[in-house]
Amino acid sequence: MNFSSCVAYVVKSGMEESFLAAVAELAKATRAEPGCLSYRFHRDPEDAARFFLYELYTDEAAYLAHQATLHFEQWAKKAIPPCLDERRIERYVALDL
Repeated sequence: MNFSSCVAYVVKSGMEESFLAAVAELAKATRAEPGCLSYRFHRDPEDAARFFLYELYTDEAAYLAHQATLHFEQWAKKAIPPCLDERRIERYVALDL
């Protein structure tokens, strides 16, 4: 069953370029993971400090494997947090209706 994570970010003023550079590196490495089906960042057209990440994996095991990678440690845990005022994470399992 597919597993998704949705992450909303509010980036500190002046940190947008650092944030975008970090997420570009994270996205590049994550998209190469075998269980990753989609990994897409979005920017709010009305508030340039707000971003949204939608990530989709084959299952929860693939998502957990993603979180155990060196690139997740480097970018998601170390480089991105100092750029943020806020981060909200929601996780979902697909329903087969």
